[in-house]
Amino acid sequence: MSIAISNEPKPFLHWVGGKRRIVSKLIEHLPSGPYYNYYEPFLGGGALFFQVRHLFKQCFLSDINLDLITSYHAVKKNPNEVNRLLNLYHKNHSENYYYKIRDNYYSNDPNDITAKFIYLNKYSFRGIYRLNRDGTSAQTFSDKRYLKLHICSRINKCSNLLAGVSICAMDFSFIEPQQNDFVYFDPPYHES
Repeated sequence: MSIAISNEPKPFLHWVGGKRRIVSKLIEHLPSGPYYNYYEPFLGGGALFFQVRHLFKQCFLSDINLDLITSYHAVKKNPNEVNRLLNLYHKNHSENYYYKIRDNYYSNDPNDITAKFIYLNKYSFRGIYRLNRDGTSAQTFSDKRYLKLHICSRINKCSNLLAGVSICAMDFSFIEPQQNDFVYFDPPYHES
């Protein structure tokens, strides 16, 4: 199939198993349409979605990771507030500050949770999202990531692409695609 790769932004998150580096190869192998709706039930970083969004009227994004979905909602609805908080965290950044944010992660404000989620993702070792058995963050510090200049712009561009998109925290088995809808299944890897 010949689909022009969009100049749309890269995902605002690094995600283990993400397809950002091979998205052009994925697009080469998409079956020919027409398609009406796009479904991505294992969303993660959303690399394919951000490149093919322009092909679909309606898009349905989902994942079972509530923090991830909360972040997509906040980026969609309040990118300026997320960016303001990210800039604050970046300005105060240090290894001690990183662990303070990590250990005081949860809040009642979805924008704050999102800014912390992105901040931890950008400054953690290889951007790996990990939880302890008790549900607390196990992400470890690495000061070799995060370019502040591009992340705010990327969040704004992603916000524009998320306008009109349905975003849900749910298991993949609840999606209800119809004939001529496109579903991109990229499930997580299971431990062997």
